[in-house]
Amino acid sequence: MERGGGSLALLPYEAGRTAAEPRAALLAFLESAYRAGAGAAGWELTELASSWCPDPPRLSELLAGQTA
Repeated sequence: MERGGGSLALLPYEAGRTAAEPRAALLAFLESAYRAGAGAAGWELTELASSWCPDPPRLSELLAGQTA
């Protein structure tokens, strides 16, 4: 969502609350928002890897199943 010259990522409460795996859905949303922002800023994502996020195959699986 465009907002005042920037973008705003939204995860509707109902989408998170009713997800089969709410924690995983929230983490997937946060990671996708982070990647979008990092990409826009030109950050090198491999240098900023985190140990708390689902591993890349699981994250891709979660993102593929996510609906907007």
